[in-house]
Amino acid sequence: MKRRILYAVLLSFISISIISCGLSQKQIDEIESRIKIMEDQGAPDSLLSSVKVFLFQVKAAKKSGNTGILKKNGDSLVIYIDKSEASFKRDTENAKPYLESTMSSILSRKKELTGLQLKYADSVIAIINSLKAKNWLLPARDICFRLDTLFPHLLKDEELAQKLSKQLVGKWVSVQVPRGGFKATQTRIFTF
Repeated sequence: MKRRILYAVLLSFISISIISCGLSQKQIDEIESRIKIMEDQGAPDSLLSSVKVFLFQVKAAKKSGNTGILKKNGDSLVIYIDKSEASFKRDTENAKPYLESTMSSILSRKKELTGLQLKYADSVIAIINSLKAKNWLLPARDICFRLDTLFPHLLKDEELAQKLSKQLVGKWVSVQVPRGGFKATQTRIFTF
């Protein structure tokens, strides 16, 4: 009789542990909130893609009652969310000094630009500053890196513009006839 009770208790314990494998709804909600926090702080989709895939698979397995997949993907989800948060924290900490040093370098080199090159640099700097104000440091770092790598081309274009502006002195007339058979012309006069 005691053996039957022991087997019944053991069997019920095993069946409960098999059924309850994986993540609870509370844990899933907590992971979703962690993902939302990282998204709000500007984490790139490439960092969160694996986490979102495992989260979707966990929800689908929970809905269908597939405990094997639920347990396997639940474990992977916990591992990947921890790795993503650690990577995001490390990248964000590294982005702050990079942004400060690169932006100071760009602002000092920006003094050499005029015209369209200056306008382009100012518009990209405004984007970087707005991302920094939102505390989205990783996208700001990426755009800052692109501007920094593009700066030699801007300086080359500025040099070419300065060289050509001396040759374009005077008035230039542009006459355009619109398509469609209209009896009109558009005349523009450019003065350099």
